[in-house]
Amino acid sequence: MGNASEIFLFVSRISKDNDFIMGTLYIIFGVLSILGNGILLFVAYRKKSSLKPAEFFVVNLAISDLSMTITLFPLAIPSAYAHM
Repeated sequence: MGNASEIFLFVSRISKDNDFIMGTLYIIFGVLSILGNGILLFVAYRKKSSLKPAEFFVVNLAISDLSMTITLFPLAIPSAYAHM
């Protein structure tokens, strides 16, 4: 398995200031992603009877992106602020 010193391999290799900037950018991009994809899904829901096949693809991408944002950004933000 390895010795005890290999446990701390998850410490960030960039400076703490850059980690703070990355955490802040994650928050900004996360909020913008939730708002943008949420608005797109709301508009698609309101006009669901007149959607074309290409627009269904965009809706599918919005659902995928929204689910990635909701599940992964809450893990990345504290990790960046913890410098890990």
